Amino acid sequence: MAATPYRPSKDDEAYDTKSRRAVKVRTDPGTYGTDHVWVKPVNGGRGWLAACKDLHPSAELRE
Repeated sequence: MAATPYRPSKDDEAYDTKSRRAVKVRTDPGTYGTDHVWVKPVNGGRGWLAACKDLHPSAELRE
């Protein structure tokens, strides 16, 4: 049985595997295109468009 893919929501904290940075999700999926969200680094800096498949919940990585 395959795991359900992570579907971020606005204001979630996640880990972007492509940029290898902790990010905060700024939009809901679908705002900028199917399965993409706008993210911004937790430590500050410019945001970018990220694919939902590249994001993982922060809580999952802390375990």
